[in-house]
Amino acid sequence: MIRAAFFQREGRFCTCIRGHAGFAPAGKDIVCAGASALALTLASCLRREEGRGKLRLLSIQQEPGRLEIQAAPTLSGLERISALLEWAEEGFRLLARQYPEYVTLESELWSTSRE
Repeated sequence: MIRAAFFQREGRFCTCIRGHAGFAPAGKDIVCAGASALALTLASCLRREEGRGKLRLLSIQQEPGRLEIQAAPTLSGLERISALLEWAEEGFRLLARQYPEYVTLESELWSTSRE
């Protein structure tokens, strides 16, 4: 099971994505591929925003089956960073809705009433 969490602590946006879907054998798992594409795209976009001076802090820790991100935006980057995180969260929400036995989502960032 993939567990994705989006939350905010001490002025930082935090994202933690852990696990493997187990939908299909390694290399053929479309659920894992979708989650990986979302997670890696988010990390790449945040690195680009860091280069543009939109983040005061960016920490990305990645290993097989785990990606943890902490991002503290500057005032000028808050809107953009929030939008990127909301985009990624929505992608995980869609995966969790389509494949609830393989993906879970926990979020404290935005209202879950959008479901």
